[in-house]
Amino acid sequence: MPAKLVEYATHLTTLGAAGPMDRPTEAGDQLRTIHGLLQRQTGHDFRQYKANTVQRRLQRRRAACDG
Repeated sequence: MPAKLVEYATHLTTLGAAGPMDRPTEAGDQLRTIHGLLQRQTGHDFRQYKANTVQRRLQRRRAACDG
């Protein structure tokens, strides 16, 4: 699962300088996918987390995995 999170975080950086929040439909779909992956893997429902919190944690995880 960490590989999928890194893959997603990498994808976020390729969306361009405008960032994922300027593409709400695509970002929302991807966030739902991540929520599903996390719930299946951990049993925890992250849907109540703010989008910015999830994005920040994904970026932090990506940085930890890159280093």
